[in-house]
Amino acid sequence: EEWRDIPGYESFYQASSEGRVKGLDRRVGCLRRSVATTQFLRGRILRATRHPDGYLQVGLWRDGRLTTRLVHQLVLEAFVSTRPDGLQACHYDGDTLNNRIDNLRWDTPRANSQDKLRHGTHPRGEAHRSCKYSDADVRAMLTMTAREAKARFGVSQPYHSELRNGLARKEK
Repeated sequence: EEWRDIPGYESFYQASSEGRVKGLDRRVGCLRRSVATTQFLRGRILRATRHPDGYLQVGLWRDGRLTTRLVHQLVLEAFVSTRPDGLQACHYDGDTLNNRIDNLRWDTPRANSQDKLRHGTHPRGEAHRSCKYSDADVRAMLTMTAREAKARFGVSQPYHSELRNGLARKEK
C-alpha cells in the first residue's frame, strides 16, 4: 500500500493506493481556558461514510473548516492529478466502494454514463432521485388515454406521448 499527499492538504492528509485516507500526526492550535495553546493529534485512517449516491466520503479539516470529499476523487488527485476541467472520476468496475487506484480514472461525463449503463448501476425508473411516479403508476398511465392520465396523475399530454413512445422513462 502506497501513501501520497492529497493536493491542498499536504502534511495533513494522505490517500493510499488501496483507496483509504488518513490524517497525519500534527500539532493544531486550540484554546484552553482562554489561553492559546497547541495540541498534538495522532494520525489515523479516517472512517469513511456513505454518500447518498453510494460513494464513500470523508471529512477533511483545514484552517478550522470541515470539507466533505469523496474518497475516489481524493485518490485520483493524489496519484494522477487534480481533476481536469470537464472530467469526472470513474470506476472501471462500477463498484462505488472499490476506490483502489487501479480501478479509477478521470474521464468524460458521457463515458461515465456509458460505464454506468454497462454495469447496470445507472439509476432508472423509481430508483432515479428525480422520479415522481412509481413504476406501477407508469404502467397504469400507459393503459390510459392522455386525458385519463391527466385527470388521475396530473401529467401533461406531451409527457404522456413521450411515455407511450418510450422517450420519457425507460423501464428497468
